[in-house]
Amino acid sequence: MSGNVMCVDLQDKMIKGLVKRAEQAELLDRIDACVCDGNHLGIEDIGGAVDFNLTFALIYEVPD
Repeated sequence: MSGNVMCVDLQDKMIKGLVKRAEQAELLDRIDACVCDGNHLGIEDIGGAVDFNLTFALIYEVPD
């Protein structure tokens, strides 16, 4: 199995839960998890390195 996953969430609690489960499953080395703010995802440094993007359950959390 290969590949990496980038997880971005507005809620620190969600990222902490993900990291805990990834550690338990011994997958943390393949996951980059970060907390963003309401106006910016903070992923501009990944450039064109994304093969697939799934964004869901986010609209109600952002102000505009």
